[in-house]
Amino acid sequence: MQAFSLPKRALSALGLAAVIAIAAAAPALADQFTFQYASNPANSCTGDFMLFNGNAHMVFNVTPNSDGSFHVQEHLNTQGVTATGFPSGDDYVLSEVTNDTSDFDVTAQPTESHTVHHLIVLHKANNLPNDDRYEEINVDTQWVNGVPTPTIHSQRAECK
Repeated sequence: MQAFSLPKRALSALGLAAVIAIAAAAPALADQFTFQYASNPANSCTGDFMLFNGNAHMVFNVTPNSDGSFHVQEHLNTQGVTATGFPSGDDYVLSEVTNDTSDFDVTAQPTESHTVHHLIVLHKANNLPNDDRYEEINVDTQWVNGVPTPTIHSQRAECK
């Protein structure tokens, strides 16, 4: 399977837009929302195309610092996201979690960001625990003292 989750930076852009708009307005902020989730990857094990559909839930906390900078924590997880493969008609289940911690300076520029993203797709052809499985783990740290650091990326497909 190919990587297909919502781009982490797109999620951060959602959170950042909200943060910039409200960072000065409150001493601290916590908010959450649920939105429609869709993606359409291909399963490299079977050749199936999948249209995942369900919900994603995002929680974010913003803590302003006395110097005007602020700290942001974001958590995203999918909820009830499933797909039917084409042409097989097989069922697929998606589990995705992203945690992001970022610091921004007084001009709302990122100074440090740390993200852990974990995605699992199960191909439930026979509803067995050893069906096809795709797993991807990303650990991404950026903007440490203005210098990006390498990304850790691990992905594994188990075709049964």
